[in-house]
Amino acid sequence: MNFPCKISLLFLVCIMMRLCYAGRYLDCCDSVDFALGLREYNINLLQPHFPGYPVYLFAAWLFSQTSLHTVWSLEMPGILFGSLSVYPLAFLARKLFSERVALLAVILFLINPLCWLQAERPTSDALGLFFILASANILCGVLASNTSRYQDNRRFGKGAHLLFWGSFVFGIGLGVRLSYFPFIALTVFAVREQVVQGRQSTPMSVFCSLAGFVSGVCLWLLPQIALTGWRPLLHKGLSFSHGHFTDWGGSAFTFWGWKRLVCLARSLWLYGLGGWWPGASLLNVFPSLAILFGIFYAVRQRSTGRRYPERYLAVYAAPYLIWLLIGQNVSNTRHVLPIIPALLILISYGLCKVYEMGRRGLSPASLLILALTINVSIASHTVVARYHNTIPAPVQLIRFIESHFEATSTRIYCGEERRFFDYYAPLWDAREVRNESGLRSDMQSSLCNPEITLFITTPENLEKSLSKRRPLTSCNVNPYLDGTKATLALCVVSEVKPD
Repeated sequence: MNFPCKISLLFLVCIMMRLCYAGRYLDCCDSVDFALGLREYNINLLQPHFPGYPVYLFAAWLFSQTSLHTVWSLEMPGILFGSLSVYPLAFLARKLFSERVALLAVILFLINPLCWLQAERPTSDALGLFFILASANILCGVLASNTSRYQDNRRFGKGAHLLFWGSFVFGIGLGVRLSYFPFIALTVFAVREQVVQGRQSTPMSVFCSLAGFVSGVCLWLLPQIALTGWRPLLHKGLSFSHGHFTDWGGSAFTFWGWKRLVCLARSLWLYGLGGWWPGASLLNVFPSLAILFGIFYAVRQRSTGRRYPERYLAVYAAPYLIWLLIGQNVSNTRHVLPIIPALLILISYGLCKVYEMGRRGLSPASLLILALTINVSIASHTVVARYHNTIPAPVQLIRFIESHFEATSTRIYCGEERRFFDYYAPLWDAREVRNESGLRSDMQSSLCNPEITLFITTPENLEKSLSKRRPLTSCNVNPYLDGTKATLALCVVSEVKPD
């Protein structure tokens, strides 16, 4: 069986795995914004929030035309394109290393807990990853090398069209997730290599890449401007960016220090690769050793003088990692997703080198790879099964409120969970506040207050303020969905009176 057929078989396995464990609920505020955006696309009403995610919403809209439920319509782009990601991942790994490395990287991608889970969610991350991998694979063809694994790149000539199409795909991908902009470094690197190798002049290389990038961006930006208007879009972008960096976005400007580094390490190691972390299952110890073993041997090949494309993987991962550390919420696990494929390729390369050293029969390396695959598969299945079978914490609280209280006599104060009420319980009086001070201020400004006032918060905030009573109910939050809080609690605060 040739290489494309092997990858196609793995693709079928991948998409069947994703379809079996697709989510059944909107699981975060972003997904609620997307769902409301399918009903009425309006960035000013946060339907969805800036930058509007036009490519993702368009793909979801196409699926919605087949009479799929809203949640399924939002999930299908991730399920389909998250599975199709095996193709650019496989061909990229083969270009960089070998067919054996590519096959192992795809297998590890299939069973990786974060890659598997994010494809099941009604969010844009899995679709965005596909465009990044596709662009990285195309641009990798621009690289020149005398090694045998790059011989097939000679048919591309000077590679001008590769620069164009790689940049074009990347430009479209920004319409899925604008936060993936650091991967523009791959285009810059490809242009540099094209010029350094003397295969094309600087002006022509820059022109080809810019033409492709602008064409890709214009495909989604021009319709969005026509729909929203450039002034409202610019104003919303500036206000959203300011809020993201200075208030609620979890950037380094609001959350810094060693705790931020720990959060990033935990997101990458525990949730991204399935490694062991304090408090995690001891079953995570073995995959941790296998992963470290693979990384060690991959680095060791470099230290012994063997040339391998470590620069391309570094250019792929480093800029986004820096942006992640500075501008993203490192507690939100899905933000580390684009880094995972590069790590899987590196791990696969190291493990394959160990395997090649054994050569015959069931070597220790073969058993190591087999045991790693089985162990990670079991752990990842536990993660996705829990996600599939568990109702998200905000939805659980909404159902509890609906079954125990009356909408006409109840007011609910909460944080970002208020967005869930817009979709699941729009008739209820739910208001967003940050703390007890905000609650009191709102109650004082209200002309009349309801019979019952409820508050959704975390147990940590309960201990500091509001109520010393035991919460009416509490729900565990899936750390793969939100790493900022462990549980959500519902308490009665009717005794809090206006001053």
